[in-house]
Amino acid sequence: MINPNPDRRQERIRLAEPMRLKIPAGLQELAVRFSKFIAVGLAGFAVDNLVYLLLSRLLTGVTARTFVVPVVSYEVAMFGNFLLSFYWVWRDRRAGNRRFIRRLLLYNAATAVPFLFRMIAYVQLFRLLRLEGIFSNMIAILVGVAFNFFVCERFIFRMKPGEPARLKTTQSEQAERSGVGKRT
Repeated sequence: MINPNPDRRQERIRLAEPMRLKIPAGLQELAVRFSKFIAVGLAGFAVDNLVYLLLSRLLTGVTARTFVVPVVSYEVAMFGNFLLSFYWVWRDRRAGNRRFIRRLLLYNAATAVPFLFRMIAYVQLFRLLRLEGIFSNMIAILVGVAFNFFVCERFIFRMKPGEPARLKTTQSEQAERSGVGKRT
């Protein structure tokens, strides 16, 4: 159906403009980065649990299922999460391959703290509540999400003072952030 009065739509848009929430650019960028971080975390969550299921079917014994399986599934997911974080979430902060190994080691070390909390939660959920291993694993993964984002944002992928961003945002990304070209 054709809009009989296109000026009316423009008028509504013009009237709504002062009511739009003005989000500071830095906060908006942080929200976009956090959204990407959550997407990476969901992918890591899926990888972690798939590897966990596969290994728990292949390995037998209480020790293997309680300690080896979650550690290996964590490391596989952690490496995938690091790659996505390095090449997608914080891509504007990349500074060459020399820093890749350094950041990988920092990322692995930084995620070790929430992993320890995760393992404690995993073992306790498994022992005390008799939750099946995969459910204990899923709940335990959620323990370190906020901590991981904070550590990545502030320490692992931070920009040093005076360091230029490696990748500039494209025109389409700039237009998307400013709302130009969006359909309402």
